[in-house]
Amino acid sequence: MTMQMPDISDFFAALDKTETSPEGRRLLERLGVSAKALEPDPLDKLGRRLYEDLNTGFHLGYADEGKLRNIPYHDVGEGPWVLIHYFFMSGIADNGRYPGPLPYGVTFDMSRADLAKLLGPPATSNAMVEAWPKDGQRLAVNFDPKSGAIKTVGIRVPAK
Repeated sequence: MTMQMPDISDFFAALDKTETSPEGRRLLERLGVSAKALEPDPLDKLGRRLYEDLNTGFHLGYADEGKLRNIPYHDVGEGPWVLIHYFFMSGIADNGRYPGPLPYGVTFDMSRADLAKLLGPPATSNAMVEAWPKDGQRLAVNFDPKSGAIKTVGIRVPAK
């Protein structure tokens, strides 16, 4: 199956939805990913799953719906899985460069000054990450510590 790069709206639509929702299924289908391909997160095997394509440069992070939404009488680790974050890689860290569109008009070649001009001043900033609240989510840009170039651009749902 040839991967068709989804529109950024497909990622936004699937955020905070399960992989079995119409939005979640559409995103995975457009990425050419099966829900069965979601792997346990090595940092939290029980309540998290992830999918990462280092060749194409994207990462999807999921949390068990029962754990995320505090559903009583739910076996955590059984799913369904809710997309809680995704990020796109620039290719700097020996992985592929995501060829699709990035959120909010960000491009991998932007400087911190370019980002501030486009998005306004970040809500948080340090040597590695700048973040902005956007439309009820958190946009985070991670920088390479050596070159200062953008390493990843990601979106996360706010903590509940």
